[in-house]
Amino acid sequence: MKIYTCIFIILNLLILGSCKKVESKFPENIGDINFDPSLDRKDFNLCDSKNIVQYYSVNTDYKDGRKALYEEIYDKFRFNNDYITQSGILTVRFVVNCEGKTDRFRVMEVDKNYQEKKFSPTFKTYIVDIIKSLSDWIPGEKDGKKYDSYMYITMQIGDGMIKTITP
Repeated sequence: MKIYTCIFIILNLLILGSCKKVESKFPENIGDINFDPSLDRKDFNLCDSKNIVQYYSVNTDYKDGRKALYEEIYDKFRFNNDYITQSGILTVRFVVNCEGKTDRFRVMEVDKNYQEKKFSPTFKTYIVDIIKSLSDWIPGEKDGKKYDSYMYITMQIGDGMIKTITP
């Protein structure tokens, strides 16, 4: 009986050892932002590209807090009549690295009923440029270690104006 058990174990090890790892076109974790050479800076460094955490798990923040972040966005935004038809919800996701620098900006656009929609390219670029200009990020930290983290800013847009900002 021991011989059959040994043969069974050896066969299973051989079968498992011959399996190839299949590369997936999907990110390892839902919401991961993979490097895209057509969009992202090549000089943006991550401390640990295999461990980019969510902002809320390591308290990534903005200098002087969220209120200061929102005030800076509102101060930089200038109304333009060309944007009066722009309404909906615009979310900008990005990475804050362990040094407090940002990159890998991605945009999601929906209408007030959370249905997919497209903002004008110039308006979208304008909003992303405002977010990119924010430079006082405090990297996430836990147990004395700084982390790269995902961050997002969601804006409710109405008639070309920023109505609310979260988180």
